[in-house]
Amino acid sequence: HYYHSHMDAVQGARGIKGPFIIDRAEDPIKEKFQYDEDLVVFLSDEWQDPSVCLKIEGAMPGNDVCADIRHASFNGVYGNGSESFPYALLEVEEGKCYRQRWIMAGSNTENFVVSIAGHNMTMVSLDGAYDVEPLQVSSFNIHLGERVDVIVCADQKPGNYLVNATYDYACALTPGNFIPPGFAAVP
Repeated sequence: HYYHSHMDAVQGARGIKGPFIIDRAEDPIKEKFQYDEDLVVFLSDEWQDPSVCLKIEGAMPGNDVCADIRHASFNGVYGNGSESFPYALLEVEEGKCYRQRWIMAGSNTENFVVSIAGHNMTMVSLDGAYDVEPLQVSSFNIHLGERVDVIVCADQKPGNYLVNATYDYACALTPGNFIPPGFAAVP
């Protein structure tokens, strides 16, 4: 789960939001999948200057007032791969399996499609529910406020693997005004 302020550009987009995990005494997912560690990934959209857009009604595709929403962040970090703004890293250890707890805590971005290059994911929980039939996926679509838990094993050759979060809300239909993909690397 997560908490967030509803004063969007004044509070929420400036960081008054965060994850919290409620563990059950008996966790059927832990028992079934025997993963090694939890890895929380707090996914969000980021504004260069949150004060530019003070009303959620202004943040619609094609509205130039809020056109500075340009980044997807992973745990508060975003980058474009440059020296000044390196990619965010989601560090894992070779041979370990992780329960990645994805939380979409964006402000105005409707959803992201998430994938991890070279790795399969097993979706095991949606919005904190334990009654999800496990499903192997290569990507998943996560909307504002949703939570998705996937099991990912670091079973590939050690290296950096691209984690891609692509904004998928009518981007192709709004020329010149879209959020480019956010990237992270898994070493």
